Amino acid sequence: METAALKKVLQYHIHKKLGSGFAGDLYEAWDSGLDRIVTLRIIRDELAENEAFSSQLSTSAFSARELDHPNICRCYGVEESDGIMIAVMEYIPGQMLRKRIEQSPFDINQFLDFAIQISEGLKALHDTGLTHKYITSDNIIISDSGTPKFMDVSIAPTPDMIRQEDELVAANKLAYFAPEILDAHSPSVYSDQYALGIVFYECLTGKLPFKGVTRKELIEKIGNSRPLEDENSEIKNGHIVLLINKMIAKVPSERFADAEELITTLKEIEEFNKKGIAVTNVKPKGLLKSRIHLMTSLVILSIVALWLLFAVFSK
Repeated sequence: METAALKKVLQYHIHKKLGSGFAGDLYEAWDSGLDRIVTLRIIRDELAENEAFSSQLSTSAFSARELDHPNICRCYGVEESDGIMIAVMEYIPGQMLRKRIEQSPFDINQFLDFAIQISEGLKALHDTGLTHKYITSDNIIISDSGTPKFMDVSIAPTPDMIRQEDELVAANKLAYFAPEILDAHSPSVYSDQYALGIVFYECLTGKLPFKGVTRKELIEKIGNSRPLEDENSEIKNGHIVLLINKMIAKVPSERFADAEELITTLKEIEEFNKKGIAVTNVKPKGLLKSRIHLMTSLVILSIVALWLLFAVFSK
């Protein structure tokens, strides 16, 4: 349905268009029923008619209605009227993350503040049993007060849509999808983490880590990706390089166990940064916890070796 001249749908009086995306146009509107300003995502006809997509959206929206977290845009529900499907969300005055990044990449302090907050939102989402499914810099908004929030939870292409050549999913958005998603596996907490890792790289460099002339070439690059240092990464902080490399590991089991572990590591890096401790030129073989485990193992092995030597020579 053509939405350019749409002025009202159900009790929602449309004020202005805010943008467009994979799923459809985004609007600011007045909810005359509850007397509040809301954001409407008016779903494209072809998606509204797609049973897998509409079922995914309706199920997730129902689960997300009670989710109230400072780093997640509230979802009020999904409604339909005369063939129009709309997702109704909290209205947040602010700027999309992609627009903020276009102004200038984040410095380390800005990045850590942003990363910890948005990771808290990811944890809250996963704790509810939901996955976002489509984390990009266009689906995170920075409110006027400076708080980052996830938008469009589960308003995402289904796995079978992603590799289609009809440009339903723009080629540049493929870079946010984990290799297993591009192989048509279902979204998971690990694929959400991968996508957020790509966003983190984008925040710090102003660009995406993988590029391709064609969709096929880009998919192949993602599937055969190497650690960021091997890609001449512009990120100079070694701890951050290790962090992002773990988040975007090709094998899901090699990523962080969950968002809580991610947050813990980010806070450790923040403490190092406050103390002026930086790591550069570090090969991406693990993260802070991995180093601690390695040192602990070496100490234990040394004690065991000394005990064995003592046992042998004391006979």
